[in-house]
Amino acid sequence: MDITRNNKDGFWPAEQVINTGYAIAGFDVIDVSPDNNKTFSKGVLDQLYPEQLKMNNGMRALGTWGWGASRIIDYFETDKAIDAKK
Repeated sequence: MDITRNNKDGFWPAEQVINTGYAIAGFDVIDVSPDNNKTFSKGVLDQLYPEQLKMNNGMRALGTWGWGASRIIDYFETDKAIDAKK
């Protein structure tokens, strides 16, 4: 994605979404867990949930990506510019 929004494509129609009254957010999953089967534990898992790495069915990269998305939603619910009821 082009953060400057100079290069726009249909995959991320941010302006169109915002103009219809919705909030929009995105994050790079590697900010919470690398998309790599050898290094996925670096980040959220080893820092916040190391016990998950010891479990056979514990959280892995996909779970941390969901965790990260959930934290974004939590933030929006506290932002006064966002109507969380909508």
